[in-house]
Amino acid sequence: MRTAIHWTLLVASAAALGACRGGPAVSTTNPNDPFYRNPQADFASIRSLAVRFVNVTTSNQQGVEIVEQTFLESCQTHLGPLFGPVSMDRGEEIPEDGAVLELNLQVGWGSRAARYLVGFGAGRASITFDYKLKDAQGNVLSHMSHADTMSGGAWGGNAKGLVFSASNKWTQYFAAYMARHPAGG
Repeated sequence: MRTAIHWTLLVASAAALGACRGGPAVSTTNPNDPFYRNPQADFASIRSLAVRFVNVTTSNQQGVEIVEQTFLESCQTHLGPLFGPVSMDRGEEIPEDGAVLELNLQVGWGSRAARYLVGFGAGRASITFDYKLKDAQGNVLSHMSHADTMSGGAWGGNAKGLVFSASNKWTQYFAAYMARHPAGG
């Protein structure tokens, strides 16, 4: 019975991800929209990227360093091939052919016990993130703001898994749809 349930969840997850592949509509007029890409942005001219953590918070003020390191590594993996070296912003001036990715991240670890004992979304872990890619002059090239959740897993799941999964999934999405022009090209 458990195997059947696992296979059903696996197939449903794959179908949901396949349906989401195209993603939401991307605005080209309002930089404050949740998914925005500047139509005049020249992503191909960017030769380096600095990642700036503007605000990173967790529900219990623990694990901030893990969240930052996980997102930095994901940016290096997925954005490095597009922009060249990806480093942590240390406050230096951004080179003319460089860009900065500002990240705002809020993680709610949820309750593992509630996920395990109650289920059905109780104790859900959540992550809200905001990516803003700016050129050296401070112009917004693209913006992505979204939220993701995790509500289960074996023995209530591990909320740190949400951070790893979300950082990989959404940075990969940002690279594919928000940091290329035209989209996906």
